[in-house]
Amino acid sequence: MLLNRHEVRALLPAASCPPGRRDTAGTPELAALAQEIEAVVVVKGDPDRITDGVRAWQVPAGHPGLARHGTGDVLSGVAAGLLAQTLPAADAAALACHLVGTAGTALAADVGPGWLSQDLLGAVAAALRDLLTTPGGPNRGA
Repeated sequence: MLLNRHEVRALLPAASCPPGRRDTAGTPELAALAQEIEAVVVVKGDPDRITDGVRAWQVPAGHPGLARHGTGDVLSGVAAGLLAQTLPAADAAALACHLVGTAGTALAADVGPGWLSQDLLGAVAAALRDLLTTPGGPNRGA
């Protein structure tokens, strides 16, 4: 389940978050939500937060330019593609957040503020290629 901070606020009961802090739900609240709905929960923000109800990650990759229409669709598609490659759901979600965040940062540096969500796909492919070819990174060829 891919959420923004406003959606988290709507889903979590008021008692689960300190007053005035419902948009910054902590890991225990997000883990409880993931367990309740039996799904991986991804909360986009700075940083992205991912939990499967047992494990939790924070992914600091990202850029404010990713807060536009269509980028969540790209993130969902990348996660689905990783799931199709048999990655466990929580790992696929965390890796997708890293790839899309890294791609957004690269687009902002290379293109500036005028990029479109469709441009993100090529940048995600480049981020994955960079990750797979970085010394010490995952070795898919051996």
